[in-house]
Amino acid sequence: MRKTVLAALAFIGSIGAATAYEEWIGFYHGIDPIDGDVSTLSITAKPDGTMHIVSTSDTITFCDGGPGAFVAEGRIDGDTLLRENTKVRCRGSETLQDVRDSSYTYDRDNGVIQIITPGGGHPIIFHRFKG
Repeated sequence: MRKTVLAALAFIGSIGAATAYEEWIGFYHGIDPIDGDVSTLSITAKPDGTMHIVSTSDTITFCDGGPGAFVAEGRIDGDTLLRENTKVRCRGSETLQDVRDSSYTYDRDNGVIQIITPGGGHPIIFHRFKG
């Protein structure tokens, strides 16, 4: 009986974890309120239970204001997706530069994700692209 109860609790816990995990997965668009640049954000699942994050923009501070992409690993912590081992690649360069890690917050009420930009310190709000 005790094993059955423990197994049921473990199953219920795994359903909640899967739901929290899956709600982050998707493709998003955001507009930088400072320069009007459109940024994209892709969040996909990796087999090890972490996330793969790619965010592109035509204006990245770390690229001297030019285009590039951030590539990172992600780990969920409540309503936060921690962006870890973050690298940036500027367009035209083969070099990946280490940059400061940051995090995304999930606003369930509005269905958006927000990040405070590491380079500029202002928020970008990402809306899920449905197509």
